[in-house]
Amino acid sequence: MRLLTLAQYDQLIKNGSEPYQGDDHIPVVKLTMPNCTWLLTEIDSENPNIGYGLYMPDDHFSRLAHIDLEEAMNTANCMYITVEYFKGNFPVSVYQDAEWFYGKLIEDETFLRKFAIEPDGKPAQLKLF
Repeated sequence: MRLLTLAQYDQLIKNGSEPYQGDDHIPVVKLTMPNCTWLLTEIDSENPNIGYGLYMPDDHFSRLAHIDLEEAMNTANCMYITVEYFKGNFPVSVYQDAEWFYGKLIEDETFLRKFAIEPDGKPAQLKLF
């Protein structure tokens, strides 16, 4: 069983390679697993079994973290897991900020814009806090 398409894998590897490592990438893949959701942004180009992205457990304490993709694939063989191409328009930090504020994954652009920073470095809208 394949967890990712070739196009998803290629983009994730590109994001995880020099000079792109550590950038605030737009999520490529959404993994929905029992008790958590992942927005994957990259795969370690030196160890392609290790993915990185926003981990959102059901307890709503989201964080950027690593995932063992081989383990996830093995989990997928015995539990329900969905893999979706994620058409994001914002860096993963925007999704994380929105999840912290709303307590769940937000995909609606109207709400996400409140957490985005414009290219000039100014908030897109007034601060929420």
